[in-house]
Amino acid sequence: GTYDVARAGWCADYNEPSSFLNMMLSDSSSNTPHYKSAEFDKLMANVLTAKSKDERAELYQKAEVQLDKDSAIVPLYYYVNARLVKPYVGG
Repeated sequence: GTYDVARAGWCADYNEPSSFLNMMLSDSSSNTPHYKSAEFDKLMANVLTAKSKDERAELYQKAEVQLDKDSAIVPLYYYVNARLVKPYVGG
């Protein structure tokens, strides 16, 4: 339909930035905002060849800055899940 604003939700599949950022890739089937950015796509491609955790973190941060610069999405709130964990519970 035709609309000016939409609200959507997303919960990460795992604790890693790509679980959120990959959905904004130009060719992602999850890219519901239809965001297209060659610079963002390049940064995310470079993450795959990063040689260290620090390099990967820097590339993720640059990708997030690009999304912010383009105002691709506007997070309104973040889901919070409280968990109680005993120090003797393992698994």
